[in-house]
Amino acid sequence: DDDVLEVKKGILAKSSRRARRDRINTIGVRRPLIPRLLGLAKLDIQAAGNDANVVLAYLPYSVATAVRREILQTPGHRDDDSEPEPQVITRELEVSLFRYLASLVVSVETVFFGAAFIAVLVGALTAGELAAWLGPIAVVFGYVVYLADRFLRVGNFVIDSIEGDVRVSLGLLSTSVETIPPARIHALQISQPWPWKFLGWWRVDANLASSPGSANKKTPAHTLLLPVATTREMARMVELCVPSLRDESAMAQVTTLLQQPHAQWAEAGMEDESHVGASRRARFRIPLSYGVTGSAVIRGVVALRSGRWITKLALVPLARIQSSSVSQGPWHRALGLSVFAVESVEGPVSTRVVGLDTKDAWRWWDTVHALTVGAIGDTTTTRRRRRTPA
Repeated sequence: DDDVLEVKKGILAKSSRRARRDRINTIGVRRPLIPRLLGLAKLDIQAAGNDANVVLAYLPYSVATAVRREILQTPGHRDDDSEPEPQVITRELEVSLFRYLASLVVSVETVFFGAAFIAVLVGALTAGELAAWLGPIAVVFGYVVYLADRFLRVGNFVIDSIEGDVRVSLGLLSTSVETIPPARIHALQISQPWPWKFLGWWRVDANLASSPGSANKKTPAHTLLLPVATTREMARMVELCVPSLRDESAMAQVTTLLQQPHAQWAEAGMEDESHVGASRRARFRIPLSYGVTGSAVIRGVVALRSGRWITKLALVPLARIQSSSVSQGPWHRALGLSVFAVESVEGPVSTRVVGLDTKDAWRWWDTVHALTVGAIGDTTTTRRRRRTPA
């Protein structure tokens, strides 16, 4: 009805699950291989809260899309005889199969597979026995299976924008489509493994407010928003997911955080009060990345930079921060350092920076805390105004 969605199933063992319509974030359309061949699909209704999702399987694909759109309509308007306005769908990004396969080959995992292959190959040559050659064959077989699994599950990756939301489509045999509103993204991470630095490729992940209810059946969680992208495509994805950064100067600062050490952040127009970098003493804790590790605030977004071998930049909107903290381990305490972290929902994005001077960490905590309170207050005021009738 207008308030609650209820899904019932079962003949012998019956079950019923309910979800409040105003708590539904989005509805994913999943099409595993066999149901896809039969023209069927299942709806993954994702609601806010722990284990609050509802799965409805299986429906004819056309019926599933119609039911999905009806559920997402504003309650109270289902009896309107007028035809709903067609949604404006814009194709934003498309990852070619060749580039995605190349990104799998040119990866850190390939380096580990190569090292394992050389090790077992040397062992087989040293042993001089026929059975010893099963080791290299097993490594090659495992590597091929790894490539095939990633290629089939994440291949055919397409990003569309629908009235401000981001629609992610992926899969070659089993397909999955999910529409992600920017408000559902609690943290965004841009990363670049060192083999990709020569090619200028990036990867984009996210922490989402809710995960698919059928994740235990190998359904993609869609926390991977872009498996491999050029710098221009990565910037476009950030603009779609974090609307406050849709500005040339803001994206220039994001690029500076990714490519320059924190000693040069001020030259990009960042004020001293809006960023903090790791202490020189942190070279005893993070010897390779202390020069680039730090945090900054850009247009209402907290950026946390870390990593040298794998470049990582986490972007957390202030209004999505649940809490922030300063902590010390024994090694940090001995060096006079601290760890600053912001708490987000569970996901692949790391939202902490290590190696900050303790005084700088507490100053930065005060700054982020004050900005977070202000951002949450502004968001609450805006919601109240929207709910108050004119």
